[in-house]
Amino acid sequence: MSDEVKWSGEAFEKEVDRAVQKTLRSLADRFVRIIQELFRDPKHGRIYGAIGAIRALQRFAGGLRKTRPGGVHQASAPGEAPAIDTAALSKSVTYDIAKVDDEWAVEIGPSMQSGRAKIAGYLEFGTSRIKPRPAWRQALQLLLSEGERAAAKESEHASSQSGTGE
Repeated sequence: MSDEVKWSGEAFEKEVDRAVQKTLRSLADRFVRIIQELFRDPKHGRIYGAIGAIRALQRFAGGLRKTRPGGVHQASAPGEAPAIDTAALSKSVTYDIAKVDDEWAVEIGPSMQSGRAKIAGYLEFGTSRIKPRPAWRQALQLLLSEGERAAAKESEHASSQSGTGE
């Protein structure tokens, strides 16, 4: 086996592009899953609903279930990712991968057709009346942490394979 890399122009570029696109798609899929997990995490904010006070005890017995219409909803507390009420925001998260002028770009967010992008911005950064409920920045931080752990593990594995132990 040779350690030599063979360049073959356009065919090589296409292969690299396919590999980059596959990697970006995998990262974007993981990011979307992290966002949706953050939305589903237990919340600690105000409880809404006609029988909210009684149902508040249910959160200790497995959490609150699907809400609206007429059900109970527990909001997120400031600093937590938004709570799911109708799931419209959670379901609208999508991504697009494109190569423009030899540079790859990934856009992840609520689909523009859903009209949820504005709401996501208000929740993420807050308004004069609502404290931030960040999900996107938390998801990015979690994804970066996962990547750092994976890179460290791979580096450790490579060192042990080479026998250097460094």
